[in-house]
Amino acid sequence: HLQGKQQTMATLKLPQLQNLCKRDPASHREDYDTQVTRLESECGILTLSGKSSHNQNLVELIQFIAAVSSSCYRKDGEAKKRATFFMNLLQNEMILQNPGNNVREIRRSLVSALILMRNKGALEPLDLLELFFNIISQLTAAEGSG
Repeated sequence: HLQGKQQTMATLKLPQLQNLCKRDPASHREDYDTQVTRLESECGILTLSGKSSHNQNLVELIQFIAAVSSSCYRKDGEAKKRATFFMNLLQNEMILQNPGNNVREIRRSLVSALILMRNKGALEPLDLLELFFNIISQLTAAEGSG
């Protein structure tokens, strides 16, 4: 039975899984957690190398985790955990200072995900403002010295 479920999940796309999670969060928590593990793994590679081999997949995964955590799993602190993860990732030097187009797209996706989470009430607006001001000041300082 487990193998059949894995095959089914392999064929599901993230939008389909997002819809299933919204309809029945408890039944699909394990599937969601699998995607979180995938996200953490991809982001680990990105922060170490400054490159993502699956750029579009990572962007979709970031958006998926932001939407599902803030609408389906907010009460148990999952959304706050994911928001903190995204905020830390956005401030990571390898991501923040990397001029490459693929990383720029990931940064944009992280900002978009955090705004979505703020709009759904999963993140305090002041925390997000503080993050954005810190990032802007770091980028301005880097441009001034470089």
